[in-house]
Amino acid sequence: MDQERRRTPRFQFIAPAELVDDISGARTQSWVADLGLHGCSLSVTDAPLDGAAVNIKIGTNPRDSFVAHGIVVHSRTDRAGIAFESLAPASSEILSKWLAQAKFPTRRA
Repeated sequence: MDQERRRTPRFQFIAPAELVDDISGARTQSWVADLGLHGCSLSVTDAPLDGAAVNIKIGTNPRDSFVAHGIVVHSRTDRAGIAFESLAPASSEILSKWLAQAKFPTRRA
């Protein structure tokens, strides 16, 4: 049985996201599958490499968008896990609001 390695729970959260690779500037459009205080999981068609530094923007409303800098902690063909490294205070407030409204925690298989 796999041991949970996350510091905080993740919650089902569906929203559009954009990743921008720090080095290449490559942009990847994706969807958030789950979200937590310290990171998220994305459904992607072309996953960035493990260890890549990225900027992530979640949401479509400029007044209610989350922006953070993160690291790709795991990558598969169709999925990527992002650990948030730094975020602005406004993004921290948005993340807290979204998590407070979340209802369905995700479980690791």
